Amino acid sequence: DNSGIGPRDLVTGDALGGKIYGASSLELRFPVPKVPEKLGLSAAVFFDAATLFDASSRANTLVTSLGDDGTIRTSAGFSLIWESPLGPLRADFAQALTSESYDDTKFFHFGAAARF
Repeated sequence: DNSGIGPRDLVTGDALGGKIYGASSLELRFPVPKVPEKLGLSAAVFFDAATLFDASSRANTLVTSLGDDGTIRTSAGFSLIWESPLGPLRADFAQALTSESYDDTKFFHFGAAARF
């Protein structure tokens, strides 16, 4: 799989990994209007940003055409969250705001979590 963020071989497109990673996420959660609170349904809007850079010295010596600019990827979207009896379930709808041509962007994501 050659999609994702971080340093890459510009000839083959292969992702090489990096040593410095940064990420930030901002989420504002609120009740869904006109839906009784006892149903456990809420909504959220979010903004995410991340970068990965600083390829290993081995990658620097093996790859003749290295792309390692640390481009920050950003996305924004909204979520519907249900506090189900089995744990939180969420549906996320997102739009990439900054991306590269090789990024594998997704508009929809479904997630489930467990409580202990």
